[in-house]
Amino acid sequence: ENRYNAAADDLANVTDGLGALRTLLLDIPTVAEFEARTLTAANYFDPTTDTVANVTTVATCTTNTDMRGTDNAALASALATVDSNVDAILLDTGTTLEGHLTDLKGATFNSATDSNEAIRDRGDTDWATGGGGGSVPTASEVADAVWDEVLSGHLTAGTTGNALNAAGSAGDPWATTLPGAYTGSQAGKLIGDNINAPIATVDTVVDGIKAVTDLLPDAGALSSLATATALATVDTVVDGIQTDLDNGTDGLGALRTLVLDVPTVSEFEARTLVAANYFDPATDTVANVTTCASNTDMRGTDNAATATALATVDGIVDAIVIDTQDIQSTLAGGLDVNVTQIAGDSTAATYLAAHTRRAVPVTFSGGSTTTAVLVNVDGAAASSTDDVYNGRLFLFSAPAALKDQVCEITDYVGSTKTATISAVTTAVSASSVAVLV
Repeated sequence: ENRYNAAADDLANVTDGLGALRTLLLDIPTVAEFEARTLTAANYFDPTTDTVANVTTVATCTTNTDMRGTDNAALASALATVDSNVDAILLDTGTTLEGHLTDLKGATFNSATDSNEAIRDRGDTDWATGGGGGSVPTASEVADAVWDEVLSGHLTAGTTGNALNAAGSAGDPWATTLPGAYTGSQAGKLIGDNINAPIATVDTVVDGIKAVTDLLPDAGALSSLATATALATVDTVVDGIQTDLDNGTDGLGALRTLVLDVPTVSEFEARTLVAANYFDPATDTVANVTTCASNTDMRGTDNAATATALATVDGIVDAIVIDTQDIQSTLAGGLDVNVTQIAGDSTAATYLAAHTRRAVPVTFSGGSTTTAVLVNVDGAAASSTDDVYNGRLFLFSAPAALKDQVCEITDYVGSTKTATISAVTTAVSASSVAVLV
């Protein structure tokens, strides 16, 4: 709509642009106006055949001199110059040019044998017969002579013979173990290091990924999010989440502080014993006891209180063990968080959830930094309807040169599956990976 309004404004503008062009066109005479002010070709005055019917007598025109005008001397001078130039041309063509042509012919020129026609006729005969005798070799004979030439006589560095000889002694490339001696960015190094699984295994993994991405819903509801305002809102909300995560007083920051204060397994083991090593009064013996004259001294006066305290400590230690095991299990499998609000805004959480559900995978066959040719969208063939994807975004994840780049679709041609996009730094290719949002 904005483009249509801009075009209408430009048409109405009488200063520049289309408005100025319209003003100029309105000032051009019509055919009727043009014919009213002109004559047809046949009606114009022809001085060789037409007669002037009436001429007003001019008193000062009494002689031929008067008729010729007052610039007779200037005309004579100009004619003299022309005459000199013509004389020079005649000299060149009559003498100088002829002398040069004589030099070209040579002193012993014979028109019967030395003319262009005679030379051509003699050449035709020699070319057909091979000069003094024999015949001109055919293309097949020339080819046979080249391919039958012994290679050892053509080994000069940089020649084709040298290259063929080197290629012939290189051996069977399919028998070479990879990566072998290949290094850096050489193909042998890349293939040997990266193709480390059967293609069937890779295909199985890709099928598994596709099975997951096929479950993602379509991205129709995301069109309302793909605006600068909506994306700015999401950015603000994400900043709020990060702030809450870093907050050591409450929220996720407080949880992080508490988790960091829980003893690790190694710290816990350093301060405790395995169950088998704890003292068992029914079977274990106390080796050394001092200042104990009776059982009362051995038992102590606070036996009941100590038993109660130890029971409390044992309960706390058991709870700590359970908590640390739960935390380790939870962190290993990832946090399962159901967010109903972001920065106190439930609408923002709804928009973010819709965004994550509506991003669909896209594949390409090629393109450039400003175009992308689509193959599949969400597992199905790209649409044949013009402009169906206009206003939506591509978010690239591969290759590395395109990773995390976002571009907007400004035009889409359904017949060629070609989308015009805002510029990216690297051309879109068949290996590019992106989602449409």
